[in-house]
Amino acid sequence: MHRLLLLAVLLATPARAGVVDRVVVVVDEEIILASDVRIERMLTGLDQAPLPFWSLGHATGEERLIMAALVRALAAGVTLYDPAPGAVAARVGAIRARLGPSWSDWQKLTGLDDEAVVQLVRRRMIVEAYLQRNVLEDPSDEARWLASCHELLDQVRGRFSVRMVERR
Repeated sequence: MHRLLLLAVLLATPARAGVVDRVVVVVDEEIILASDVRIERMLTGLDQAPLPFWSLGHATGEERLIMAALVRALAAGVTLYDPAPGAVAARVGAIRARLGPSWSDWQKLTGLDDEAVVQLVRRRMIVEAYLQRNVLEDPSDEARWLASCHELLDQVRGRFSVRMVERR
């Protein structure tokens, strides 16, 4: 009897449909969501990275995330590329200082808690560590460094599947 009553209540409750997020790209096993692209655009303006890879003038947010996923696939399992926790904390602290009192508003806007921000910055730093070690050009010559970076990624891209997921 209770089960029938519960079933009747569930059936009488209107269903709510909404898009929470959507998959934009799948690089090997890494999923890139629309929210990741949106956060990338915001973070790139806030995070003063040591390499031109993350600069706003370098590709679109989506393209940067695809390239970053390729780099992380190359760096997977190599502890040499793992940043020190103190370095990650310092980088997060710098972003937090740039935002000042807007930090909690930014977190609400992005949906990222403190741990998620740390993980996001750590992932960015893995990309930087790999590129610093494997792109031999001087990063102060932005155009030359980016060209060399793209050349490296073009050479390895065939090893990984990159699937764009079209919007329905």
